[in-house]
Amino acid sequence: MIETMSLILIAVLAVPLIALAAVLLYLLLIGVGGVWWALKGND
Repeated sequence: MIETMSLILIAVLAVPLIALAAVLLYLLLIGVGGVWWALKGND
C-alpha cells in the first residue's frame, strides 16, 4: 500500500516538473534562435 502511494506521489510530482522543464527548454530554444536570427540578420 505504501509503495503504491509513493509511486502515485512521485508520478504526481514528476508530471509538473517535466512540463516545467519542457517549457524552459522551449523558451531557451526560442531565445537562442532569436539571438542567432538577430546576429544572422545583422550580418
